[in-house]
Amino acid sequence: MVHQTARDYLLKTPDLEFSITALEAHRQLFTRSLVYLLDPHLKANVGQTAALTASSFLQYATTCWPYHLDLSRLSRPSSTSLLPLLAKFFRGSYVLTWIHALAYFDQLKILVQASEYLHAFASKKRKMHADDVPHKECIEDLELLDSWAADLLKVLAKFGRNLSQESSAIYKLIPPFCPKESVIYRRHGKKDHSSSPTVTGLTDPSWDDCLAKISLGVLLQALQIECVTHYICILTTSGIIILCDALALREIRRLDHCEFVFEIAPNIAVETLVTYRYYSKKCGRSH
Repeated sequence: MVHQTARDYLLKTPDLEFSITALEAHRQLFTRSLVYLLDPHLKANVGQTAALTASSFLQYATTCWPYHLDLSRLSRPSSTSLLPLLAKFFRGSYVLTWIHALAYFDQLKILVQASEYLHAFASKKRKMHADDVPHKECIEDLELLDSWAADLLKVLAKFGRNLSQESSAIYKLIPPFCPKESVIYRRHGKKDHSSSPTVTGLTDPSWDDCLAKISLGVLLQALQIECVTHYICILTTSGIIILCDALALREIRRLDHCEFVFEIAPNIAVETLVTYRYYSKKCGRSH
């Protein structure tokens, strides 16, 4: 809604002929967004910068469907109708096109949100039907969502930097480097692409406990690490402070003090960073 009062009027006046409920609105927005992303021609459009920039709804659908899913999962009928749609999305290559679009829009952090909401949806679905005899198809769909919920986090942590540099790498370059038991490898890493790399020597069949590695650089060692909200601040031995995105686990910028720094103290929003140096103390903006 354009205006908050109009939104409140339509949501809180149930006897209107055209009134809506928040739950139904989120369900419809989720369905509309995911159906849009299920378009088989979307992959070709994502590869065209002009078409991608012109489609404002693509950006909305790409970034907002997890949010609408989370607010649609509270009713039994809606959860029943949404599961087949989610399963279709994650069984096909549509999920790769979605990740491609997220990388293009620099919104890979949405993968964290999507992972959380997918896991919550699957858990809610199981609890709602705990007393029912589950269908084999339903069990397989929920297992698929749980597998992708895990893989989305790993893909972001392991390959977020690569995707930021080349968003189309999600199709042929990244899946072969994933563990053989991961859902992204099983569905997209084993396909016969003449231009895809062949990877040998990966001994771990599943994801390990290491999410990602942050390279400090040659001759640099970490003295202090501070994690605040969505940022990680790393103080190194040479007085260089490295600011990283805690969600995408990638470097944002470096602050060089050109002298030894004993300690750093960021505020909650990481807008201000206080440094205690050998000759002086300094308080400045980190962005």
